[in-house]
Amino acid sequence: MCGGEAASLVHFPFDRIEQKVQPTEAQRASFEALKNAAARAADKLKASCPSEPASGPLGRLDTAEQRLDAMLDAVSAVRAPLMKFYDSLSDQQKARLDAMGLSPGREAGAGGGGEAQAGVVPRICSERSTAIAQLSIEDIDKNVHPTDAQRRSLEDLRNASARAADAIKASCPSQTPLTVTARMEAVEGRLGAMLDALKTVRGPLEKFYDALSDEQRARFNRMGPPNRRTG
Repeated sequence: MCGGEAASLVHFPFDRIEQKVQPTEAQRASFEALKNAAARAADKLKASCPSEPASGPLGRLDTAEQRLDAMLDAVSAVRAPLMKFYDSLSDQQKARLDAMGLSPGREAGAGGGGEAQAGVVPRICSERSTAIAQLSIEDIDKNVHPTDAQRRSLEDLRNASARAADAIKASCPSQTPLTVTARMEAVEGRLGAMLDALKTVRGPLEKFYDALSDEQRARFNRMGPPNRRTG
């Protein structure tokens, strides 16, 4: 969540927007305000990225929550300027702006990454994003070797992880929204669902972790994130 995918949340192809939409002098102030807001949001998003990888399941959860908070803040910071610019456009200008990003390759001669912001919706709705709150209970069982007394907490964690993953899946629109503003709302809703999912998992994870011995915790800490492990 600290690579180009996160940065694309607030990336807009402003040169192409200017070319296609051709904002009037009266619209330029809101266009420049959007550009400035996007630049500031991108800088803050980049600065929020941790310099060191988190260790242990709770540390990784903390880092993921902080990162999602930063991503939500970035999207929120851009949303109002985007709405203001969009509302200032004529119907024809809005149609041209919306047509820029229905999906990659849909606009003739697009090229050059013009659909970067619109493409965020499919990417943020991928299986990889759902995995953020999904824990491999089988791997935990195999590595940690919980006692019979600890298994109830592990089952609670399994159920919470499944509920969280289902909630993330349900937050995804069945189709990519047609307008720029609706796409931004979809991304914001998806990020909020991902953050809520992590909070759903936190309590059961803390309870299970607290029940482990020092040796079991050490083995749990050595396990990598579920979306980076194989098998």
